[in-house]
Amino acid sequence: MDPIDRFMRDHTRLTRRYFVGLGAASLATLAGRLPSTRAGDHPAELKDAVAKLESFMTPLDKFRDVSRGSPVPHSLSDEKRTQVGFNP
Repeated sequence: MDPIDRFMRDHTRLTRRYFVGLGAASLATLAGRLPSTRAGDHPAELKDAVAKLESFMTPLDKFRDVSRGSPVPHSLSDEKRTQVGFNP
């Protein structure tokens, strides 16, 4: 058998389609084994850790606009932003 024919025969199954299928099959297998992520299923230690982290996060009502410039860049029209070099 010609070496090129042998190479092609041995590698016809090793394509992107093969690897994508292999990955999809692996994910489908793992999906059945992963623990549930419903809100009530989390352990108490995790709930306590999240509660402690939330004190470090800025509440939504405390956010404010800190834009700089006169006028602020996001208020300019697309044409003006292109003219001054903000847009390509």
